[in-house]
Amino acid sequence: MERITFKSNRFNRVNVNVNKYINSNVNDNVVIQNYDIPNFQPKNEKETIALKTAEEFKDRENLKLYIKAINVLGIPIFQRIAENVREKPKEQIKKSRGAFFAYLYRLEKKH
Repeated sequence: MERITFKSNRFNRVNVNVNKYINSNVNDNVVIQNYDIPNFQPKNEKETIALKTAEEFKDRENLKLYIKAINVLGIPIFQRIAENVREKPKEQIKKSRGAFFAYLYRLEKKH
């Protein structure tokens, strides 16, 4: 990994390893495996629901997000967020259904 260096009088630091800072501030303890996304085969109910949702939103490349979301939030809350995304008219979604799902997941995770 590349080390990012900058000078800051505010913190009186010369070298800051940004990756170390980011990794030390991760709040959830869910470990996401390195899934082979094109050949992914679900192993349990949560992974099956996450896969179906990612495919429905045409966002399979972000399958890890859906698996993490269902593991962190649980099935009922995950399905409620997915239902909110489904109900939103396509014209009212700025980027994509997947991006909207990610936004709602981040909001829910804060609470």
